[in-house]
Amino acid sequence: MTDPVSRRRAIERLAQLALAGGAVACGATQVGTAEGQPDTDTPGDAGTTDTAAADTAAADTAAADTAAADTAAADTATADAATADAATADAADATPTDTCSTAPGTSPDDQPPSPCLATGDDTEGPFYESGAPAKTLLAPTSEPGERLTVTGRVFNHTCSAALTGVTVDVWHADAKGAYRDLSHAVPLRGVLSTDCDGKFAFETVLPGAYLDAGGYRPRHIHMKITPPGGGTLVTQLYFAGDPYLAPNDSCSSCKSGDQTHIIALKTTTVAGAKQHAGVFKIVV
Repeated sequence: MTDPVSRRRAIERLAQLALAGGAVACGATQVGTAEGQPDTDTPGDAGTTDTAAADTAAADTAAADTAAADTAAADTATADAATADAATADAADATPTDTCSTAPGTSPDDQPPSPCLATGDDTEGPFYESGAPAKTLLAPTSEPGERLTVTGRVFNHTCSAALTGVTVDVWHADAKGAYRDLSHAVPLRGVLSTDCDGKFAFETVLPGAYLDAGGYRPRHIHMKITPPGGGTLVTQLYFAGDPYLAPNDSCSSCKSGDQTHIIALKTTTVAGAKQHAGVFKIVV
């Protein structure tokens, strides 16, 4: 079945053929009469010829319509296949290539401390405030001081696996050794959690040493570590090579001499500014 436009065009073609055929028949009759000869053209034959021509035109139109429909169907199938291929590629791109693992890992930063010693506790100090914002960027780049990035991993007490979903509450002094409360625009405080690999990370500035009780406290960061099962470890993080570590720490109750609290820093200079990075492995 042809579409309405093709049908209309076929009908118009038939009408044109019929008009042309009628003119020829009339002319033949007039010539025969004028010369006195019998008319050799039979109206019936002319009608048969016209009908055959019309049938041929209609068949050609139908064949063209069929070919066009086949081409359109093929184009649609090709487009559908291309769309399916694109969807498959997108799905492949969206599929994570990395899987989570709480295994100790093979890289030095992913391995537990050796020997496997529980991280010691330390004093909370007078400057803790609950309700710190959930954030890993404790200090924007505009904050004065040398940049510090701390990464780490929290392990169980046997160091056989890392722990996911551990809450890590962090607070520390600014580069001059002054603490800020939560009312400050940049309180240098934040709460974060270990990920599916048991890892955590935060970026801030290196805290300054400050005068306390007639002496200096070494640079340090306060932390509260709370696993999902409960039991909070309150501790402090110190940096190797600090001249105010115990026995020079002015805080007699603090434990800046405990090696489970101390990490080494790698220092680089970028555009004239020092940047520090260290790894803190915690065992609870």
